[in-house]
Amino acid sequence: MSNPKLNSAGRLAELFVTSKLTMLFMLSCALLGLLAVTLTPREENPQIVVPGAEVRVLLPGASAEEVEELVIRPLESIVKQIPGVDHTYATAMNLMGALMVQFKVGEDKEKSLVKLSTTAYWASATSCLPMPAIR
Repeated sequence: MSNPKLNSAGRLAELFVTSKLTMLFMLSCALLGLLAVTLTPREENPQIVVPGAEVRVLLPGASAEEVEELVIRPLESIVKQIPGVDHTYATAMNLMGALMVQFKVGEDKEKSLVKLSTTAYWASATSCLPMPAIR
């Protein structure tokens, strides 16, 4: 039988199969992995501050569907255009709508709230949206 010519991957595999240092290499990799796991710092509850706010709008005498159509959808589309807004979550109920705004991690909370309140009050002043309450 002739010995077939191997490419680079075959030569590397043959080196590891025939070498006596393979076991030492595998053991050192396992020990380095265990060392890395034990030395890596971790927290059970990391303290990540995600700035956010809630915008509430009252619409007396309106059903949940009317609140969603007349208040929540227009307000949500306006708020999503604010730079730094990550997510918005909205809830429509009878007489009231609530819009939760989550800003990107690392955004300054004060500046984010100022941008949100300015935009929300501007939207209520320039359209038929009721005056919002921001918390």
